[in-house]
Amino acid sequence: MIKVAACLALCISAAFSDASMPPSPGGPNEKAAIYSLSSADGQIQPASDRSKSKGKKIALKRFPDGPIAFRNYKQAIHPIEGYQTKLLPGWTFNFDNVIVTPDAEVITRITERNVAAFKWELEKRKARKRGRYIVEATLPETRPGIVAAPLWLYSEGAREGAHEFDFELMNGRIEYNLHNGNGGFNMRRVNKDLGGHRVRFEIDRQPNKVTMRIESLTDGFRDELVVTPTKVRKWAKVPGAPKNLRWPPNQTAMYPVMEFWVSNASDWAGKWEPLPPGESIEMVMHGYSFTEK
Repeated sequence: MIKVAACLALCISAAFSDASMPPSPGGPNEKAAIYSLSSADGQIQPASDRSKSKGKKIALKRFPDGPIAFRNYKQAIHPIEGYQTKLLPGWTFNFDNVIVTPDAEVITRITERNVAAFKWELEKRKARKRGRYIVEATLPETRPGIVAAPLWLYSEGAREGAHEFDFELMNGRIEYNLHNGNGGFNMRRVNKDLGGHRVRFEIDRQPNKVTMRIESLTDGFRDELVVTPTKVRKWAKVPGAPKNLRWPPNQTAMYPVMEFWVSNASDWAGKWEPLPPGESIEMVMHGYSFTEK
């Protein structure tokens, strides 16, 4: 992926058999296939690989409570705009599908031909190389074809190729992905339907360690994946892994992005049934937090 406005992360998973997969559909303008190395497909992460300490609950900040100005990139967030020509013909990231409410929450909306995404513009300007990012969102009821990515970290414009850590939820499943400039890798897959849940998503990026966590505030479900350079080196040796799969350099700046969109890869996300004119599907972003350790 080269530009956030023109690319999304997508993944189709395979079993942990060290067997390669043929290329599969990716997100808009994503050319490379994405592969899976999950030894726990369809299962919750074993306790030994999850945080054993609940820790102190972190209070979230509200999103900006004023209207978002068109193409004002000094704002805290700014919607991504653009027509998707590669794998989602007819779909557009639309400025008007990101709505700030009077309660300082952000509604992201899928309509008949438009989808939603936004960047944390101020975080991008700060060029952070480490830190703990948390967002809280209420997900829509599960519907085939919808992909929700409430939190991912991205390195737009990195000289060595764009890097990304992300969560994607689709059709009753959660996927954890690592992207480099040449394609994406599905690190873990969990069959858990979080449709309608209020959920906290966390990415804690520290030197040589990234911890990705999910917690449902609706039913208490928790899951965690710890990513290290050693794990990435092992994944890179799997037949069929994307070319040059590697650990994102610790000195590469990354910033948060949110996306809520529709996939035409029915074997991955389920078959999308078009919305009637005037109807919409919404994901509500309630708040966020950043701390640097």
